[in-house]
Amino acid sequence: MTSAIVLLGGAIFARTVRQANLMRKFGGLAVTAAVAIVLSGLYNLLTKVNTPKPYHMVFGIKFLLALHVLAVGVMAAKANVDEQKRQRWLTSVSISGLAIALLSAYLRWLSR
Repeated sequence: MTSAIVLLGGAIFARTVRQANLMRKFGGLAVTAAVAIVLSGLYNLLTKVNTPKPYHMVFGIKFLLALHVLAVGVMAAKANVDEQKRQRWLTSVSISGLAIALLSAYLRWLSR
């Protein structure tokens, strides 16, 4: 969860300071960490023995949002992207990232 929050903070910071080269520098690390987070989420899902009824639905939504963050992060890290478009993408990543954090908290609450 901590690494996801750090990635989200990096995306929000890159969005706020509006520096294209910052996102390009952060992009490689962000993609690596996002892939690791997605894989660890899949591992956690597959190793859970008993899950409450809405767990899989909420996890599916969270997983799709994580894939969105990963794809947009890769696109935003490209060098030849218009700055206005990059800002829109980083806004969508920030919103999706906040939704992922909330869904993660809900899933943790469900599996108590």
